[in-house]
Amino acid sequence: MSGPRVNVHALLEAFGPEAGALPDCYAEGSAASDWPLLVDAFRQTGWVVRWNSDGSPVLAETAASRLADGDSIRVHPTSSVQVNFFDWGEVAFDFDLRELTDQSAADAVCDVITLVGTALGRDVRAFGEGDTNNAALCFSVTDQRIGLRPSTAG
Repeated sequence: MSGPRVNVHALLEAFGPEAGALPDCYAEGSAASDWPLLVDAFRQTGWVVRWNSDGSPVLAETAASRLADGDSIRVHPTSSVQVNFFDWGEVAFDFDLRELTDQSAADAVCDVITLVGTALGRDVRAFGEGDTNNAALCFSVTDQRIGLRPSTAG
């Protein structure tokens, strides 16, 4: 994927020291019925995708297109970055800020977020762990662009 990139240092700063290690990410307005679209999009990327059912690995190619309770999908856009997807009645996922050690890792996370937004036709927001009020990173489906939260300075 290509396009404007979010600087790794600015990205980490946007989450801040109180954000926790695992930002909470959501595809706005998504539902369980969106999983087939997302699973198909993952299959087209060439990324390593691992499906876990109750803690046991299942090949994503043979798994159902909807997550059940206790299931998760682990997407590895690079060997050093893992993004974890969960069905909490919507498309929800997290990633580990500690894995963002260089620009290529930040680009990989941005690529995953962009893919989610594009595949589902939905905005995607990433919040500090446990904070659903102040998104630090946003993908706009309308603008087809990812960026840090808009400045609140007037």
